Amino acid sequence: MKASPFLKWCGGKSRLLPELLKRVPAEFNAYHEPFLGGGALFFALASEGHLDDKRVCLADANAELIECYRAVRDHLGDVHTHLEWILQMHRNDPRGTYERVKDKVGLTGAIGAARTIYLNKTCFNGLYRVNKKGLFNTPIGTLGLKTDPKVYCYEDLEKAAIRLRYACLDRCDYRHALNAVDPGDFCYLDPPYAPLSATSNFTAYTKDGFSAQDQAAVRDAALSAKNRGATVLISNSSADLIRDLYAGPEWKVEEVTVGRTGGTAKGRGSVKELLIS
Repeated sequence: MKASPFLKWCGGKSRLLPELLKRVPAEFNAYHEPFLGGGALFFALASEGHLDDKRVCLADANAELIECYRAVRDHLGDVHTHLEWILQMHRNDPRGTYERVKDKVGLTGAIGAARTIYLNKTCFNGLYRVNKKGLFNTPIGTLGLKTDPKVYCYEDLEKAAIRLRYACLDRCDYRHALNAVDPGDFCYLDPPYAPLSATSNFTAYTKDGFSAQDQAAVRDAALSAKNRGATVLISNSSADLIRDLYAGPEWKVEEVTVGRTGGTAKGRGSVKELLIS
């Protein structure tokens, strides 16, 4: 049963999957993904049976994202009910419904997950973005203006729920998540990418953003996990900052070409990315 990401997440790794899968170790104990996002690699590995009977630790600093995954896993029927309720309102008033749902904050559980899925699919280019107050502030997109948008497929959510059933889902900082990595584990890190230019910077997945100092801290935490005997795979942009951070002999840096999606049309096309191990 193949499960795929059900959220369109900026920086999603669906197009990078072939390169990532080539670098997954043949044998490992537990699987860790501290920057879960859309979870493309997790769903691919789970669908192919690579995570059967293994401890799976998924984490992200975005509380809304983790709440959504937990609700889909544990309360899928209720998520479905709330999504249908939102879509019924949407059919009568697309723009008004979008704005009302966007302005609802602090929702948790199944109704919070329904809000996340609805906004994710109807906002501009699936661009999850929050302001300094942590409030979702992406405007409505082309799909959201349609009276009957394809927001979700129940069968796809069901497949995802099955794959998430035995995973631990934590809302936490990546450093906390990496503390749980043991010898023989495999850890995939996909932090917010370092910008290639001053105008391409986008780190508003959480209200705190992601700085050059954070990129260095990811490297240090990953190296600590490596030194404890774990296998580490990191993806990032080909920015000079990242090349410099991983220039040491303890790192293997490979450049790959990937098609980019999401964000604005100007930012799409082929791009060089780095895979670091």
